[in-house]
Amino acid sequence: MISTAAEVLEEFDQLLPKPLDFREPKKPSRWYNPDDDGEESPKEEQSPEYRRDKIQSFILEELKKRQSVTASELAAITREFSVSELLGAVTELEIDGDIRRTVGGRYELCF
Repeated sequence: MISTAAEVLEEFDQLLPKPLDFREPKKPSRWYNPDDDGEESPKEEQSPEYRRDKIQSFILEELKKRQSVTASELAAITREFSVSELLGAVTELEIDGDIRRTVGGRYELCF
């Protein structure tokens, strides 16, 4: 008696070029990088907190250089971060009181 599709496929195992693997597939990385060379980076660099800090550091550095900037300008400067990541980081920096939004949707340092 056959009760699952896997059992049917197991019967055809000898006809297939490689044995079937019925384990759960690996989940893709949340941070897909098409330029990835296959080497694993340290766990710390893969964490969302590390990425958030990196984005916030980028924003603060740009504000030090330019005095004020819009979210669109930030997105145009870098391709490393998505617009949604930049906007999220800008919002967190605003809440923390590190930057403020001025007329015209420009951001500037508070300190």
